[in-house]
Amino acid sequence: MFQRRLLKVCGLTRVTDLRLAQRLGVDYLGAILEVERSPRSLSRETLPKLLRCAPRQGVVVTVSEDLSLLEQVARTAQAAAVQLHGGQSPELAHKLAQRLPSPTEIWGVLAMPADSDEARRRIGELAAEAEELAQAGVAKVILDSKVKGISGGTGVPMNWELAAQVVTSCRVPVLLAGGLTPANAAEALSVSAAAGLDVSSSVEASPGVKSPQAVRALALAVANWEPGEDSPREIS
Repeated sequence: MFQRRLLKVCGLTRVTDLRLAQRLGVDYLGAILEVERSPRSLSRETLPKLLRCAPRQGVVVTVSEDLSLLEQVARTAQAAAVQLHGGQSPELAHKLAQRLPSPTEIWGVLAMPADSDEARRRIGELAAEAEELAQAGVAKVILDSKVKGISGGTGVPMNWELAAQVVTSCRVPVLLAGGLTPANAAEALSVSAAAGLDVSSSVEASPGVKSPQAVRALALAVANWEPGEDSPREIS
């Protein structure tokens, strides 16, 4: 038997979109905390109000290193996880894990170059970084594509066969991000062997506003996915 793949819809800004994703069976609902460059960013006051509409499903996505702030927001939001998306150190992840109430998780992020040649050169480093995150208490890892130094929101897919090398070496579940759509979701899962997908801009009508049709199509693609002959492995 295989475990069904997980789905996180990120960049939520509206209760309407959160409720839709929840009804469609989306596992995790992400909101971005005070990231200036993102049009989907929410304030420390607004974000908890949104995520409290779905207790224990919300993910606080942050580049902050302010432990007190992150603890306060996570508690107020009744978050399932805090996703450290700014290259924060494993040490910070460990400290935050000690402060958050159970069962709130810490998630880490690995930035994999979208350029295949560069990614191939970095496979060993990424595997080592994944191990450091796992040792620090990170419960899940987001493997996101990086383009010209920017990770997150690039809309550019990585090489999924190379991603599989990181996924299979990591001892915590890995969710794939970057350039994922309802049309390529099943292929990405099969080739990468990831435990799930993390999607934002590809299911939007405009920045921060989700397309009901796209979210529905994505949720259906992930829910109906089954491992085929091209899958590197099954998760048991």
